Amino acid sequence: MSPKRWLSFIGLFLAVVLMMWAWRDVSWTHLGQTLQQIHLGWIVLATLTFLAAFVIRAHRWGLLLPGIEVSFGIRVAAVFIGFAGNCVLPANAGELVRVGVLKRRAAVPVAIALGSIVSARLLDAAIALLFLVGPLLWLPQLQVNNLAIVALGLGVVIIYASFWLAANAPKRIETWVEWILIHLGLQKRVTTIQPMVRNLLQGFAVLKSPKALGLALLDTLAVWLLSGISFWVVLKAFDLTTPGFIGALFIQSMEALAVVIPSTPGHLGAFEAAVRFALGLYGIQGDSAIGYTLVMRLIMYGSLSVVGGLFALGLGLSNGHNPINDTPETRLSKTDSLMPPDV
Repeated sequence: MSPKRWLSFIGLFLAVVLMMWAWRDVSWTHLGQTLQQIHLGWIVLATLTFLAAFVIRAHRWGLLLPGIEVSFGIRVAAVFIGFAGNCVLPANAGELVRVGVLKRRAAVPVAIALGSIVSARLLDAAIALLFLVGPLLWLPQLQVNNLAIVALGLGVVIIYASFWLAANAPKRIETWVEWILIHLGLQKRVTTIQPMVRNLLQGFAVLKSPKALGLALLDTLAVWLLSGISFWVVLKAFDLTTPGFIGALFIQSMEALAVVIPSTPGHLGAFEAAVRFALGLYGIQGDSAIGYTLVMRLIMYGSLSVVGGLFALGLGLSNGHNPINDTPETRLSKTDSLMPPDV
């Protein structure tokens, strides 16, 4: 069996195990009764706040693309299409879809777009860690190893420092890459790979500007607070008051930690297990826990798939249309009417 098949098999096996653990004590009858009692108005509000967070992500992406003009509408479409791809494709491949949309619609080099997405993920990691560690320090149900928290924090600092050095010393990185390629006997690849590395490092440019980095961090905080509100509102829909808003932020961070590792499409099993585990720390078990998990999955994966699919249809991606060759006049077609206005 090839390594790729082995990885797929392991991912599927883990998904099944985690799903079985999450659903281990659920009564279908009681679950149905629990779902019938939820307040639908809260669910609508949760969906709107969750989707609003992705509009903020699109705004932040403009800060992370150094010196490249990409309209807000195209960024919004690319974000929704990419995250919709993460809902249905394995290994978080939606990120590559997002890069492809930006390439086709705005001719942004792939390496630069990838670099900007890596920068975005670093910003997300900082806020997610804050929302994860904060509640842990005050959560009496869980004995937290302070050394583990310190180690996690140091790991994030080391990663940030490495990317900051890469952003501020691109020539040195290019020299190292050239040296490595030569010593690996890949001299012929130098002229091909070095420009890619240069563009990738250009995507880290936000780390060099304190002002741009500060604005991007504010956007990131807004993204996670809006998404956290959706987690909190769904708790209210189930009349679950124990976690509160801070607990909702913690549940969100646990979910984000679980799905960051590439796995099966839709992060089956990992999503359910992470949310169920986080709820369990607040004494929420059984039907209430799995009912909450089901609704959050519907809001997150269902709404993203629908909205992302609509944007994909609006951009003509489903029929192989290549918008890069469009003229400015042809881009004003009715398919662009689905795009938000530029700002």
